[in-house]
Amino acid sequence: MTASPFILGTLAALVNNMLINNEDEKKRGNVKDPYGELPDYIRRNNLCIYLGEGKFFTVPLAIELRAFYGLGDLAAGTTVAPTAASPFIEWYANSDWKGAQIRRTGEWTENNPAWKNAYSGTPARLIALNRWVNATTNDVAPGNPDMKGNGFLDAATDPSMINHIIGTLGGGAMTTALRTGGVVEKLTGDNQSEIEWKDIPFLRSLGYIPNEQSSMARTKAKWYNYKDELKVEDSNYKALKSKNVPVAQRIKNLSDAYKFEQGDVWKKLHIMNDVEKQIKKWEKIKKRNEDDRDDVRNANQNISLIMQDAVNRMDVFSFFIGHIASVFTKLTPTSRVKTFVFYFTAVCAKWTRSARRWCLNLYTDMPYDKLSFG
Repeated sequence: MTASPFILGTLAALVNNMLINNEDEKKRGNVKDPYGELPDYIRRNNLCIYLGEGKFFTVPLAIELRAFYGLGDLAAGTTVAPTAASPFIEWYANSDWKGAQIRRTGEWTENNPAWKNAYSGTPARLIALNRWVNATTNDVAPGNPDMKGNGFLDAATDPSMINHIIGTLGGGAMTTALRTGGVVEKLTGDNQSEIEWKDIPFLRSLGYIPNEQSSMARTKAKWYNYKDELKVEDSNYKALKSKNVPVAQRIKNLSDAYKFEQGDVWKKLHIMNDVEKQIKKWEKIKKRNEDDRDDVRNANQNISLIMQDAVNRMDVFSFFIGHIASVFTKLTPTSRVKTFVFYFTAVCAKWTRSARRWCLNLYTDMPYDKLSFG
């Protein structure tokens, strides 16, 4: 009886933090940890379910459950030791405790054998096991590991899943052992070029090098948020352009479509559709050259840069700060809000009345007169 509310309290914290980590901070007013910001008496006396944008749905708990539920919540917030269920929840959501993907995803990965969707840090022996399973069980070209075989056996020997679950449940010692084993296998084999900084125990803690798994996570989160926001608008716009309506209705729809195309939402939608076409081209290149690590890495870098450019064009603040940075050269197009605010804080100004109107005099050598949004 006491174990159930304790586990529920721990899982609630883990699941909520996982949902929060997959949301752009801007949607919740840049609050880092909405769940942690909840008052203790709210968080530990209610089952809190994160709805997005900093909002929660709360279900009051029975008085007799609250003590052990609160202990579970406290345990999740004060220790890094996972519960038995957390790696399975993380695997299902494809997001580890850092918010990084556990396996590759996308349209081109759906029909791949599982080993092809594993990241480079996955132990070679687990990759070899899944390759053997698919080579043995596929009916198209027996012996060829590139063909997907029995779906159940492929999923059961998924190297990404096994690596994540064993590493998480085994704690730091198991994770270190897996990484050490993987590096030794690559050193003694013909895969020395595949060793990355993040694969080497102890040394990996001395630096951070972005990789396919974690590169530009914030930009990607913003991109996918924009995609979700524009789904309805995209569907409605396509409906306006449909030819399967009476002539009179089609004329009205075209008029409405023209009005829509003059607005800011259309500009974002146009950018999104254009970028989607570019990304699909690079995804095809990835699929065509999936065995060439350099080609895949190059394609991923180009996709990330395309997303970054699109986000910058759709982000109102990025456009605003970019325009100002073209005049005030001490700022850059990537300056954050804090930098922007502090840069303009210490400006002496005085309102004066001149020729029957009030004017704001700025006592500064900064080129305000060159700034125009016309």
